[in-house]
Amino acid sequence: MLAQQKQAKESDLRAICLRAVVSVSGYFYVVDLGPDTHPRHHHVGKDRRCTCGQGANCPAVQAVAEYLRGGGERAPDV
Repeated sequence: MLAQQKQAKESDLRAICLRAVVSVSGYFYVVDLGPDTHPRHHHVGKDRRCTCGQGANCPAVQAVAEYLRGGGERAPDV
């Protein structure tokens, strides 16, 4: 049962990451997780933490990692 729940959660996270739109704004990555997610827009720093209350556990952090692995633009260093 726990394995199925974990697999479902990982599948949901992958779906969120696939539809996320990532862009660079200043020293942050701005992540739009879509209209079904609240909050919709997230700001992720180069420290791999989101400014929302979830910090490193936010799906936006994973979306940025996927974006960078795919060759996306890197935010400048401070």
